[in-house]
Amino acid sequence: MAERNPFELAEKIFLYRTGELDQTEREKLERQIADDPALKSLVDELDSPELVQRGLARLAMFDTKAAYSQALDTVYPTKRLSRRHYVLVAASVAVMIAFGLLLRFLSSSQADPEVILTRQDSVAGVQLMLASGERIETDTLSFLRANEVDFTEEDGMLIVRTLETTPSPEMHKIIVPYKQKYQIVLPDGSKVFLNAGSTLTFPSSFPGHERRVKLEGEAFFEIAHSKEKQFVVETAQQQIRVLGTVFNVKAYANEPVHYTTLMEGRIALRSQGTQEELVLTPGKQVQYNLEGRRAVVVSADPVIAANWKDGWLAFDNMPMDEILRQIGRWYNLEVALADPSLHKVSASGKILLYPDVNNVLRKFEKLDDIHFEMSGNRIVAKHMNTIKKQ
Repeated sequence: MAERNPFELAEKIFLYRTGELDQTEREKLERQIADDPALKSLVDELDSPELVQRGLARLAMFDTKAAYSQALDTVYPTKRLSRRHYVLVAASVAVMIAFGLLLRFLSSSQADPEVILTRQDSVAGVQLMLASGERIETDTLSFLRANEVDFTEEDGMLIVRTLETTPSPEMHKIIVPYKQKYQIVLPDGSKVFLNAGSTLTFPSSFPGHERRVKLEGEAFFEIAHSKEKQFVVETAQQQIRVLGTVFNVKAYANEPVHYTTLMEGRIALRSQGTQEELVLTPGKQVQYNLEGRRAVVVSADPVIAANWKDGWLAFDNMPMDEILRQIGRWYNLEVALADPSLHKVSASGKILLYPDVNNVLRKFEKLDDIHFEMSGNRIVAKHMNTIKKQ
């Protein structure tokens, strides 16, 4: 008997679901599905809205090369696949194919594909505020030396180097306006990616036994390891203590919930008004409710939390008003919900942050009964039922 190819079965499953399989092959596949409960269960999942929603939220977040290599190792192992393993792999591949084509359809646009950018080239408006109060636009900065500290701007990234460590370092700020992102390399080599509407306050050097910075807004941290000096991120409501790790902090002043998500390493977090210190491991997130002053630890997808770095808006069961505030920060727009019912709407998915905000809003209109109206610098979200009554 010839070696069976799971990819061929996957293709047949997909063509079957799209109605493109000829009658002979269709009847043959239907018999195969009827004879195998495991295969039938997985094929039926292709019609599951919940599965599609989860797939859209997580698709394209994988290391594709590693995933492909792993898939080949699974599909073509040294030992012959059992029949059950064979159909499970094939149906799983079909699910991935379906997700891929669905995401490609939802991400398609009438606009010229060349305008679909994953990040903005310009960093105009980002400011370096020195301890003296002087403000410098980073896109006009090439090199600056100020009180034994070198500031070098390289392709949208500020590199800070300390020539001499002093007991009382000066405090500087990077101010990132709406519509922009920016990256800074701190004196210890730690990297910080700042999202739109964020400010990072940092010292010219890190004397003593800790490295402390202050964040307003959202940032992704890649901390240089140091056993001698712990790294501390301070927000208005929380203090995050690390030794060397990768994590994301979202702490905007106008957000009712602040999030800290750990990708690698280990961090300890203490919220304002409590002595309890929460310890996070990779894949965990602290959600701090400002109104109730309560912090909880939940499992979270770290990739979703940090997708903004690559120009994506990713969300998992996120309230619509919070999604719109994120869009507002990215495009420097005011946002409002015209219908109270929309405050109860949550969504999951991943949308490219196109240069034109209208492309983003149109994607949301495809996913739910929502219509957006723009007037100048303001976006108003309305429920379609409300519009029909007008």
